[in-house]
Amino acid sequence: MCVMDNPSPADRGFDDQQFDLRSSLVVKLPTFEGDLLKWAEFWELFKVSVHSNKSILLPVVKEKLPEAWRLEWARAQTASAADFSAFLDFLQREMEVREQAAAGPAKTAADSPRPSGYTATAEVATSQRTQHHHHHLSVSSHSAQETQTATDRPDASGGVCFTQTALVEVTGPRGTCMLRVLIDGGSDSSYIRTSAADLLGLPTVGSGTFACMGFQERGEEPRVYEKVRVAMRSRHGGEEHLFDLWKTDRLCSLPTPARPPAVTYQPHLLLADDYHGGPVDILIGVDQMYKVLMWKQIPLTDRLRAVETVFGYVLHGRDDAPVAPPAAKYVLRCSRLQIDCNRLWSMEALGIQVEDEERKQPPEPTWNSKENRYEMGLLWASDERPITNLTSTAARTGRMEQRLAPAQRREYSEHLTELQRVGVIETPPDDDRSGFYLPHRGIWRNGKLRVVYDGSARDAAGRSLNSYLDAGENLLRRLPVVLLNFRRDVVAAQADIRSAFHQVSVSEVDRKYLQFLWADQRLRFRRVPFGLTCSPYMLLQTITTHLAQYRTTDPLLCAKLEAGLYMDDVCISFACRDEADSSMKRTAEIFSDAGMDVHKLRISGDDTGAAAPVLGLRWCTSSDRLAVRVPALPVITTKRQLLSTLCKPFDPLGVLSPWLVTGRALFQKTWTQQPPLGWDEELSPDLRKELTAWCVGADDLDVWFPRTVKISADVTYHVFCDASKLAYCCAIYAVCDGDVRLLIAKSRLAPAAPALSVPRLELMAALIGCRLMDLVRSALDLTEPRVVYWTDAMDVLFWLDQRRTMKVFVQNRVTSILQLTSRDQWRHVRGQDNPADLGTRGLSLSELTVCDVWWRGPDFLRSASAGPPLQLPAVDTDLQPSSDATVELKRERVDKKVSLLARQCEENVPFDVTTCSRLSQAVDRLAWMRRFVYNCRLPTRERMTGPLTPEERKRSLSYWIRAAQHRTYQREIDAVRTDQLLPTGSPLAKLHPQLDDDGVLEATLRTGERPVPILPDLSHITTLIVDEAHRRCFHQGTRVTLAVLTAEYAIQRAADIAGQPVD
Repeated sequence: MCVMDNPSPADRGFDDQQFDLRSSLVVKLPTFEGDLLKWAEFWELFKVSVHSNKSILLPVVKEKLPEAWRLEWARAQTASAADFSAFLDFLQREMEVREQAAAGPAKTAADSPRPSGYTATAEVATSQRTQHHHHHLSVSSHSAQETQTATDRPDASGGVCFTQTALVEVTGPRGTCMLRVLIDGGSDSSYIRTSAADLLGLPTVGSGTFACMGFQERGEEPRVYEKVRVAMRSRHGGEEHLFDLWKTDRLCSLPTPARPPAVTYQPHLLLADDYHGGPVDILIGVDQMYKVLMWKQIPLTDRLRAVETVFGYVLHGRDDAPVAPPAAKYVLRCSRLQIDCNRLWSMEALGIQVEDEERKQPPEPTWNSKENRYEMGLLWASDERPITNLTSTAARTGRMEQRLAPAQRREYSEHLTELQRVGVIETPPDDDRSGFYLPHRGIWRNGKLRVVYDGSARDAAGRSLNSYLDAGENLLRRLPVVLLNFRRDVVAAQADIRSAFHQVSVSEVDRKYLQFLWADQRLRFRRVPFGLTCSPYMLLQTITTHLAQYRTTDPLLCAKLEAGLYMDDVCISFACRDEADSSMKRTAEIFSDAGMDVHKLRISGDDTGAAAPVLGLRWCTSSDRLAVRVPALPVITTKRQLLSTLCKPFDPLGVLSPWLVTGRALFQKTWTQQPPLGWDEELSPDLRKELTAWCVGADDLDVWFPRTVKISADVTYHVFCDASKLAYCCAIYAVCDGDVRLLIAKSRLAPAAPALSVPRLELMAALIGCRLMDLVRSALDLTEPRVVYWTDAMDVLFWLDQRRTMKVFVQNRVTSILQLTSRDQWRHVRGQDNPADLGTRGLSLSELTVCDVWWRGPDFLRSASAGPPLQLPAVDTDLQPSSDATVELKRERVDKKVSLLARQCEENVPFDVTTCSRLSQAVDRLAWMRRFVYNCRLPTRERMTGPLTPEERKRSLSYWIRAAQHRTYQREIDAVRTDQLLPTGSPLAKLHPQLDDDGVLEATLRTGERPVPILPDLSHITTLIVDEAHRRCFHQGTRVTLAVLTAEYAIQRAADIAGQPVD
């Protein structure tokens, strides 16, 4: 018989949590006692009768296991028949895990050192592999403060929380590697670290613009993120799964890793992570989380679960291990207060920002003869549809109903009953409870009920209905256009469309996504509800389609209606009262044909008493004036209150720019203070004092100005531009028949970082002046209007006159200005006569309301309007630019100097690059030489030390590329530098080359991408670069090498060069 001096824990039936390594510190080898021949004879019979018959062997061996082991084996069995090999694997895993679990502390808990502030500690035992592939047990006396899992997070009561991480095999064009994935329900998008994406050579499949932020972080500005597609599979093998990920330079960091608690680990589970630590390179958010998570969960303790995923099981929850310091970080993209900032700046940019967004054309509405109205489907952004949210909406609606008073509940029911009577809502004809359910609530304002439906409510996948819909055209851009048309003629008219959204029917197939609950009823919309992101554009598209039928019979009226339509408001102007009366009567008939009722008609000259709202402004019909309402402003003590205050005045025409620019500058100052202020932190006393002075006079004040501008063929438009270190501004004045009126103005803050010079800001002011005038021209449908542009900056006029190449910033903006204007339209004006100067320095509210220079332009315009026509000064030709202007010019070289410079470049090459066999050798050698020369010119304490920086290597590589280009493309470089055509037959003719700031010849291979250096095909530096590309992609072939090369360089005969053999 076989006797073991020290039975194993399994043989003794010890429970995992009771097992202590100290009881097994002395282990003896097993010894055999008895007659060996008899044992051998027995063994041969046993093998024939039992061992070879696994159906008998498995129950026999299983019965010999301790009770705890048999329970674990029962949990591990699947529905199929038990396999003996699987049973042996189970025993092997169970023994390994219990050995690890047995590796307990060498000291008692009372002897362990306790860090301050912690009540529980633990010592850690880890299994380490030596260089000879043996394992030894290493017992550490570090406290729990020094060890954490890769995904742990302590709670207040002690313990470690596991988030869902997996180690996966990721495949890209350049190969395969193991990366750690974090499945994060707190992020609404999925990301991959840029370094990992570049290592794998993942191709870009799309891009998106958004802002990414984390907890306790300041929100970043929205920027463009690249999207890549990657294939991942479990580290245990299996099927590959494709994911679309956004590339980001920053992702969550991880603390010191530790192994998971073995006492709660089920041995039959294949964990997706090895819990050996390491950085997270991929984050899977809720947008793709359910491609990974499966439904099975296995409880390990009361608070810890093993969750099944396509990569294996991940640990999720809390374990009763000793507490560790907080180290959890998350990445998420979410709505925040900065969204209000974006809205503030977007209002500021209306009319002066280039809109190059191309949207797909939505389907046109169709006429439903049965309902006698237009019908249109919802504007879906993709083929995805919401998942039902019946349960959550029912609970939310129930809570809302309980809060209603009996009278409110009765009024609510009567309102819905009326909607059902007129056909706006209906009871679904079937019992299908799928689809989306809109939560709703009632708002009583001035004694009137308005029911608001929440299109932002989440479905079962965590997405809102609005996120599935396409908003269509940004209607906010139409607002200045509508207001400009509203001001152009003598008589204005304004009307509303009654319940406009409810006059458009929704397609039958989409009504299941517009359901809602009330008083144990299931209802749904038949018409378009207000509250969906696509509702305004659906209404606009319907009205536009309807007006198209009347363009032949009423062309002028239809043109006015299309230009004067905003949401459910119709705001147009006419030459006389008779035309207004007849046109509005015809307008009511046209809309009546679409089943829409036009009401609340107001016309200039009507004595209606109080001013009426129109497009966010106030309109007094008796005096025919418009006003911007400045509400009473509270005492501002925090940044949150300041943002709220700045958003209250609605000024789409920019007439309050001189006052608002001061408040915006103070808001900008709160972001530049160090340390940064939180949203609810107290502002500094000095800043509060400035804000108090800025708010003086803002007490429910209406700032009135004339509505009529009298646009005609005789109007001359004067565009004034100016800038200061604080802001830049433009203002447009219309001069006609002895009258000068402010038409529209815009001001923008100067960027805090990077700071621009005043001449560059003056150029920005000129640019937004051109764009704003282009908006006026298109909005009022002007053909060849007479426009004069005024600036007090000689530097801007100097740049507009230049034929020499300038630096990129100035060159691009000068090009944009000359595309919209001609040089002979620009004039110089003195600073004191420039009204745009007021929009850059700021005025108090009381000063602004009485400032004639702002409302009626400078004196020379007003005096000219009262007397003979204005005589414009001649175009300035003798300009004296400042040093800031001349520094923007690129150095000009004549042909002779260029050729000498090329020869000098060849003669003064530091060393022969052909002596280098690797690109890194050529680059590093030159970089070290340059650093030596640089350090020789500096005192010892100022010299550069340490390894080479990436910037030094980049400059060295640019030098070698530039030297190779001078030897091969000298004529092309001369032509580009002197703005001449390329030589006939040049191999670079199709590349449209350009020079960067370092003199390297570049080409843009694809529209929208950055330019890349051009490499000569017969050059040693090109050979080294190709060799380096081969090494980077691990010699995977010509196609992969070519893809790597063309992403960074433009090479003639690239395919041939990439296919050449390398050493």
